[in-house]
Amino acid sequence: MIEVVVIIALLALIGWEKYQNRIERAKYLNAILGKNVHEIASLDLADKTKIVSNETVTDNQTPIAALDDEAFMKQLEKEENG
Repeated sequence: MIEVVVIIALLALIGWEKYQNRIERAKYLNAILGKNVHEIASLDLADKTKIVSNETVTDNQTPIAALDDEAFMKQLEKEENG
Protein backbone atom coordinates (compact mmCIF):
# COMPACT_ATOMS: atom_id res chain seq x y z
CA MET A 1 0.00 0.00 0.00
CA ILE A 2 2.89 2.37 0.75
CA GLU A 3 4.19 1.83 -2.77
CA VAL A 4 0.96 3.17 -4.25
CA VAL A 5 1.17 6.31 -2.08
CA VAL A 6 4.80 6.88 -3.08
CA ILE A 7 3.98 6.43 -6.78
CA ILE A 8 1.06 8.86 -6.53
CA ALA A 9 3.27 11.37 -4.71
CA LEU A 10 5.96 11.07 -7.38
CA LEU A 11 3.44 11.53 -10.18
CA ALA A 12 2.03 14.59 -8.40
CA LEU A 13 5.55 15.99 -7.99
CA ILE A 14 6.35 15.47 -11.68
CA GLY A 15 3.06 17.09 -12.69
CA TRP A 16 3.70 20.08 -10.42
CA GLU A 17 7.22 20.50 -11.83
CA LYS A 18 5.91 20.48 -15.42
CA TYR A 19 3.24 23.03 -14.47
CA GLN A 20 5.84 25.36 -12.90
CA ASN A 21 8.14 25.01 -15.93
CA ARG A 22 5.27 25.98 -18.22
CA ILE A 23 4.59 29.11 -16.14
CA GLU A 24 8.28 30.11 -16.19
CA ARG A 25 8.48 29.55 -19.95
CA ALA A 26 5.45 31.79 -20.45
CA LYS A 27 7.12 34.54 -18.38
CA TYR A 28 10.32 34.29 -20.42
CA LEU A 29 8.40 34.47 -23.68
CA ASN A 30 6.40 37.47 -22.48
CA ALA A 31 9.62 39.22 -21.50
CA ILE A 32 11.17 38.50 -24.89
CA LEU A 33 8.07 39.57 -26.79
CA GLY A 34 7.46 42.67 -24.65
CA LYS A 35 7.25 45.65 -26.93
CA ASN A 36 8.31 48.29 -24.41
CA VAL A 37 9.84 48.64 -20.97
CA HIS A 38 6.44 48.95 -19.25
CA GLU A 39 5.27 45.57 -20.52
CA ILE A 40 8.47 43.94 -19.35
CA ALA A 41 8.41 45.76 -15.99
CA SER A 42 4.94 44.42 -15.26
CA LEU A 43 6.22 40.83 -15.21
CA ASP A 44 7.57 39.05 -12.17
CA LEU A 45 10.70 38.35 -14.18
CA ALA A 46 11.54 42.06 -14.24
CA ASP A 47 12.05 42.03 -10.47
CA LYS A 48 15.20 40.02 -11.06
CA THR A 49 16.44 42.25 -13.89
CA LYS A 50 17.88 45.69 -13.27
CA ILE A 51 17.61 48.12 -16.18
CA VAL A 52 20.34 50.75 -16.09
CA SER A 53 20.21 53.89 -18.20
CA ASN A 54 23.51 55.19 -19.49
CA GLU A 55 22.07 58.54 -20.58
CA THR A 56 23.66 61.56 -18.96
CA VAL A 57 22.96 65.26 -19.41
CA THR A 58 25.87 67.03 -21.08
CA ASP A 59 26.82 70.67 -20.62
CA ASN A 60 24.90 71.90 -23.64
CA GLN A 61 21.69 70.08 -22.65
CA THR A 62 19.13 71.47 -20.22
CA PRO A 63 16.43 69.32 -18.61
CA ILE A 64 12.99 70.10 -20.04
CA ALA A 65 11.52 70.59 -16.57
CA ALA A 66 13.92 73.52 -16.01
CA LEU A 67 12.76 75.41 -19.14
CA ASP A 68 9.84 77.79 -19.44
CA ASP A 69 7.86 78.08 -22.68
CA GLU A 70 10.04 80.74 -24.32
CA ALA A 71 13.30 79.01 -23.45
CA PHE A 72 11.87 75.71 -24.71
CA MET A 73 10.92 77.25 -28.07
CA LYS A 74 14.38 78.87 -28.40
CA GLN A 75 16.05 75.54 -27.64
CA LEU A 76 13.79 73.78 -30.16
CA GLU A 77 14.57 76.35 -32.89
CA LYS A 78 18.29 76.06 -32.15
CA GLU A 79 18.14 72.27 -32.58
CA GLU A 80 16.17 72.54 -35.83
CA ASN A 81 18.65 75.01 -37.32
CA GLY A 82 21.60 72.91 -36.29
